[in-house]
Amino acid sequence: MPPLSIAFLWHMHQPYYKDPDTGDYVLPWVRCHATKGYTDMAAVLAEFPDIHQTFNLVPSLLLQLEEYGAGAHDRFLELSAKPAGELTRDEIAFITDNFFMCNWETMIAPNKRYRELHGRRERAAGANSFGEQDVRDLQIWWNLVWFGHALRQDPAIAALFDKGWFDEDDKQLVLDRQAQAVRDIVPLYRDLAAKGQIEISTSPFYHPILPLLCDIELARMALPNMQLPRTRFKYPEDARMQLNRAVEYHTRLFGSPPRGLWPPEGSVSQEVAALAADAGLVWMATDQDILFRSQREEIDGTDLYAAHRLETPHGPISIIFRDRQLSDLIGFSYARNEPRAAADDLVGRLHQISKKAASGAQPAIVGIILDGENPWEYYSDGGRDFLRFLYEAISRDPELRAVTMSEYLSEDPRQRVVKNLFAGSWIAHSFDTWIGEPEENAAWEALAGARLKLAARIDADGLASDVLDRAMDEIYIAEASDWFWWYGKDHFSYSEATFDILFRARLAEVYRLIGVDAPPHLKVPITKKGVARPQREPTSLIHPKLEGVDTSYYEWNLAGLYVVPAREGTMHRSGGIVRRIYYGFDLMNLYLRIDANQDLALLREEGIGFAVYVLGKAEIRLQVSLSSPTIRLLELTPEGVPGTERQVGKLGAHEIVEFYVHWTDLMLEAGDEVKVIVTAEKEFLELERWPRNGYIRFQVPGPDFEITHWRA
Repeated sequence: MPPLSIAFLWHMHQPYYKDPDTGDYVLPWVRCHATKGYTDMAAVLAEFPDIHQTFNLVPSLLLQLEEYGAGAHDRFLELSAKPAGELTRDEIAFITDNFFMCNWETMIAPNKRYRELHGRRERAAGANSFGEQDVRDLQIWWNLVWFGHALRQDPAIAALFDKGWFDEDDKQLVLDRQAQAVRDIVPLYRDLAAKGQIEISTSPFYHPILPLLCDIELARMALPNMQLPRTRFKYPEDARMQLNRAVEYHTRLFGSPPRGLWPPEGSVSQEVAALAADAGLVWMATDQDILFRSQREEIDGTDLYAAHRLETPHGPISIIFRDRQLSDLIGFSYARNEPRAAADDLVGRLHQISKKAASGAQPAIVGIILDGENPWEYYSDGGRDFLRFLYEAISRDPELRAVTMSEYLSEDPRQRVVKNLFAGSWIAHSFDTWIGEPEENAAWEALAGARLKLAARIDADGLASDVLDRAMDEIYIAEASDWFWWYGKDHFSYSEATFDILFRARLAEVYRLIGVDAPPHLKVPITKKGVARPQREPTSLIHPKLEGVDTSYYEWNLAGLYVVPAREGTMHRSGGIVRRIYYGFDLMNLYLRIDANQDLALLREEGIGFAVYVLGKAEIRLQVSLSSPTIRLLELTPEGVPGTERQVGKLGAHEIVEFYVHWTDLMLEAGDEVKVIVTAEKEFLELERWPRNGYIRFQVPGPDFEITHWRA
């Protein structure tokens, strides 16, 4: 009996974090994973030359690594490098708010000084308790704990973990080693591929859900009653281009075209398979549920452990199906277990599969396919011992062998046939993670609108080739799966508002490039999750004078109050623009007050204004101009289509911003629920949003409001 072939595929991907307005990266995770998972995985594998594996390196991740290697930076990096004694109060607040974003159990708790700093922040609830030495230590610890076990072999780095209290020279050492690690990633994997130990596969360039690019109607194959966007997105040519660009980029970077494809999120369909074959790809992989749904006849127990072939109009393509249980054990379970016991458990399960597959007519293969970067944060040692025990056991076991996908397929096993490939992903064999919820559908509508406008502009009078290329690239970026992953209720991140801003900024850039005004709905936040907790709720009807100055404490002391917390952060500025939002009402009007951290005259000179989104029976955008000063009301449909615009209410803006709008203008009446979001904007760029994730919620008052809310 031939040994069981084990095909590990480690998928490595990070969203494209670049801000189209500034050209800087917004979040630091590419750098962080470069010093941890990307380096560690290659280093451990190099210790076991008989273990062959496949690494799926997404082109947009490789592009970010290239750009960081050439000097790109992000705000986290800028504030890490700045001498601690030169940091402003706002910058220190950003550091204390954001430089603990890592796993507590495996990255903070084991390091005494880092743990002490974290405890101080939690107890003091602010940056004021951090002295210069504390801030410097935090700057370094945040970057240092992302160094995985491979880089910690450097004696200079290992010494820093013991030192704990740092100076500026220590900081330079850490940042220099980090930058070098980022530059080393591509050569590291290129060398392993040249030795034949790994195969490097690819994904479409910006990691889109390919079947949904081909036709969003495919989402109904798994869920026939799914509520889809009103505008049908159907651009198989975009899917083709994302694949072709991936193949071209991979070839330039690694010297030969890829043979294999990991479709993002394991998302496949008949048309995707055909496009992959047409792009010259020999194999692709997906989840076991896709096999089970594709085989209309009853399947036997060995089907999962065989390669399959699908005929397409562009030739055949081989498919390897993922064993979900084994993959998920590594990704979600083994981190909580003793490493050797976990490795032994997996090897035991592989032997059980080998016995089951022995009855088959061909050499068996088991696909273990999972995220290659995120799981290791949950292993106490970054997964080092587990992987070493596992690789050593497989290397010594005559009944097991670890192979690349192409190595197995090159032996020409008699592949089983899949006649009709089910359209689905590795998450519940459906696409409802990325489409179907109101927020997700609104994002697809916005994408479709920009894509249609670009197509119309091309058809009307053409575009210069360089402009067309840049506009299409913005579309391709906006097609990435990551934006849609965070919309809706099924996932949560403290960076959701940042993702929302970036997505809408990409679409706005399409309109700017083709010389067309961007639709107003692109200024409206798509994500509206959760009710923010204000410092106080309205307790009485109010009647402020709206002179734009803080004339009396009593004008607003019975209104609701939302104080912007420091850790809400900002995307484009070192300091926040808004400090407080007051909201109140009488029976006729909604009253709002915005207190800024800066002089309104300075904001006016910079061209900064505010927008207030009032979400009730309709979605209303109130444009608050500091230069006029006026309030313009724009009604938006649920699909984000703008209606008529008109001037409403009364505005005062001198020391503070305060205004009213009639309830009738907002199409609201007593008892209606109201949700409010406030943003600061400059032209089409959203600078800040409050609340960062969610909204302020209250009800339109009725005649008995003061009676029911009276208190002594």
